[in-house]
Amino acid sequence: MKRRLAIVIPVVAVLALLAVRAEAVRDAWQRALEVLRIVGAPVAATQPVLSDAEVEWLGSATYQQQAERLLERAVTGYEGATAYIETNVDVWRGEISETPMLRAMFSAATNHVDLRVRAAGIEVYLAAYGLEKTPAQVDELRRDLDDYPDRRVWTLYALGLLANRGASVDAVFETLLAYLDHDDVEMRHWAVEGMAYSGDERQIPEMLRLFRDDPSPRIQERAACSLAQSGMLPVEARLRAAPSILEIADDLRASKQTRRWAFQALRDISGESYGEDVARWSRWLRSVG
Repeated sequence: MKRRLAIVIPVVAVLALLAVRAEAVRDAWQRALEVLRIVGAPVAATQPVLSDAEVEWLGSATYQQQAERLLERAVTGYEGATAYIETNVDVWRGEISETPMLRAMFSAATNHVDLRVRAAGIEVYLAAYGLEKTPAQVDELRRDLDDYPDRRVWTLYALGLLANRGASVDAVFETLLAYLDHDDVEMRHWAVEGMAYSGDERQIPEMLRLFRDDPSPRIQERAACSLAQSGMLPVEARLRAAPSILEIADDLRASKQTRRWAFQALRDISGESYGEDVARWSRWLRSVG
């Protein structure tokens, strides 16, 4: 009997141990599944600050490496990245170029939800093209519109970026305004883009006009997007455009596509999802008015 008992006890112990381990494995797997979910509250992977080691590396990196790394860090929300860009961007001017990496980071930055990150992207872009934030630089680009017609689309965009950083804001606005009604759709498109990124709030009635009346759906869409999401307007300015956007959405004379863009613009501005329900959008406007 003792011998048989001696055999049974280890077997029971092993089975119990296996059961405990199996339960532990299940618990660990369940925890892994919970961590790996991509919905729910954010789960931090690390502290978003520039480490001492990274700051030390930046001190010995090339200007190109600094610009690319710091714009990437700005896009991903690292504390101190935009301040470092502001401090060093004038040194980079003419010393860096628009590589595929920098182009990708610029695109990500100028579509960021934080206008300061968008501004950091603009600063780096201007540095990459060696553009000075001065009235003289603006005057040169305005002359280029006549002297180099094959570069007009880029020049219109660059003028808007310079105005955003405070260079000859009124002169740039008047220049871009003239091109908003150009016969060439491509010219109008880039005048819209330049004005959007200038951040000049005088653009609002002009963008509303183009959204409502321009014969090109492409221009209508870009004007609506500039009011709703892209460019450098703050949320408060976009909210001021919302009542007029709702009027367009409620205008049965407008095309189906135009009205759809209007409702999408309202959603982008508000963060609300009221579909094409004009009454609910009207109530929302009154609540924020």
